[in-house]
Parts: sequence; structure tokens; C-alpha cells
Amino acid sequence: MIPFVLEADIELILGIVYDTSMKLDEMGALIRTARRKAGLSQAELAKRRGMSRATLSQIETGVVQEIGIRKVVGLCAEVGLTLSVTEIHRPTLAETIAKAQRTKFDSATQTDRAILEYGRTKT
Repeated sequence: MIPFVLEADIELILGIVYDTSMKLDEMGALIRTARRKAGLSQAELAKRRGMSRATLSQIETGVVQEIGIRKVVGLCAEVGLTLSVTEIHRPTLAETIAKAQRTKFDSATQTDRAILEYGRTKT
């Protein structure tokens, strides 16, 4: 399993979900679109990359269970795409709590806001 870019990188902190990367089906759709734009059939591209047409179909539809990074890079290069890896910002616990408190505060009633504000002054 490739832990960056290809798999959804989901972190659940205090009920807040951060999804910061491309899912396999999204990547596959991009490869399919680029392949078609390049005028290649699945069979042609699969043959060039030394894989079966069925495997390429699974990649393009996002149902493939495992795929090596070299295969992904090779497919991308063949159809004019690049694969990039970037650092993601994972909020600290303090940032997450602050965001949750702001969200609560923004949607709170006037009484709730007074209680939340009181709690802020006591911490």
C-alpha cells in the first residue's frame, strides 16, 4: 500500500475529518482521460507498460487493491501525467480543538456563547 497521494489520507480528530489526498478512483479517472486523449486503447497502453488490460481497467476504475509506485509512475509518464508527492499540514491537537471551539461558538445560541466564553476565561 502506498501511504501518500494514492490512498485517502484521512485523520479523525475530535470528530473532524481531514481528507487531503487523491483517492485511487480519482487517479484512475485521470489516467483514463489522459489515455483517451493520447489516442491509446487500454490494450495498447497495457502492452506498453507490461501489464494486462484487466489490470489497467482496474486501475482506471479504482477497484485495484494494490499497485506499485513504479507502475503508477510509468502509466503517468506514458500518458503525459506526473505524480507528485507533497507534504500535508496535519493540524495539531490544539489547532483542532480551537477550530472545534470556534465552530461551536459560531453556531451556539446566545446562552451557549456566554457559557463557552466563560469556559475560555477560566482556562
